[in-house]
Amino acid sequence: MNVAIVGCGVRGSLVAALLASSGVEELSLIDGAFVEDSDIGSHPFQFTPDLLANKSEALTGKLGLINPKVLAQPFPAFVTDQNASAILTGADCVVDCANDAEASPLIAAAAAELNIEVISPPTDYDPEAVNVATAGAVGAAQGERVLELRDAKI
Repeated sequence: MNVAIVGCGVRGSLVAALLASSGVEELSLIDGAFVEDSDIGSHPFQFTPDLLANKSEALTGKLGLINPKVLAQPFPAFVTDQNASAILTGADCVVDCANDAEASPLIAAAAAELNIEVISPPTDYDPEAVNVATAGAVGAAQGERVLELRDAKI
């Protein structure tokens, strides 16, 4: 299953991490934005070395740490009326985390044209609860990987 996630900010990165840790095999990460100073600390998967990197590319590498079996593909572009269908082609569903009033109708139209379901997570969240949950999920994933390596005697 290939899930396209449009927007790799707070909501998109959390959705991607949860899907990767739940066993989704393929993720297409779509975002044309770059990591800024204000993202550090507020985005759970954007770190200081990511400054000025494309958000989709920065997130891609981290998902492999959560689940080495996930194929995460970055698409460092904003969704436009010219590229929406091309970007979403091949996806089984789309999660709209774009936080962009202009992009959401384009995503919906392209998904309808391609007969792909669109999911839009809620925009209201408690950042502190999100960061605590994210830290717990990453810690659990790392702990499981450490146990796997220990048991394999690597």
